Amino acid sequence: MQRHVSLFALTALLLIGAASVASVANAQYRVPQRRYSIEGYFIGEFLGAYRLRVNGDRRPANDIDLDPTLGAGVRVSLYSGVFAFGLMTEFRGYGNNQYSDRDFAFDISPFVGMRIPVLTNGTNVVRLRGTVPFGFTVLKPNSEAWGGDAYLGFNTGLLGGVEISFGNFGVFTDLGVRFHRVYANNDIALVGRADASLSWAQLSLNVGAQLAF
Repeated sequence: MQRHVSLFALTALLLIGAASVASVANAQYRVPQRRYSIEGYFIGEFLGAYRLRVNGDRRPANDIDLDPTLGAGVRVSLYSGVFAFGLMTEFRGYGNNQYSDRDFAFDISPFVGMRIPVLTNGTNVVRLRGTVPFGFTVLKPNSEAWGGDAYLGFNTGLLGGVEISFGNFGVFTDLGVRFHRVYANNDIALVGRADASLSWAQLSLNVGAQLAF
């Protein structure tokens, strides 16, 4: 838990530092304005573990360390000055050493964020970026361990990074923490009939490309 708090704090400091230079950047440079953008990106997530609660009680004996997670996403952003908001859709496959088949999660997440220009040269712009998603998650787990049903829940996180735009095209990277929690009130193979929740947090790295208009 302390590790996750530290990661959140580090990302928050990055966003605060970015916000502090926003007025200077806007005063010094005439930045090309964007109305919206479409981004596609790869997701790599590291560290973290499944943490199970049954009827409100933690079950540390059922914690499962996660392997590095792979996924992909699409983000549609609308802009108003340095502020951004829109929708992220993401797909991930979670692996571990307890069973061979991966668990799969699909996220639909509205987000708010900032895109702060710090360098510009004509239509080429370097921006610091911060993103806070909060959305809906569907997890389809390994049936032998967790049962055959899909579990519903939520996700959130805090991401900070940098993007480089060359006219309408750009590339970017984000680093931060993503948190998920899903719920079940049925038969779970590991514990039987129960009201349960499964949560996990991982260090998240996104790398992708962008088209802006």
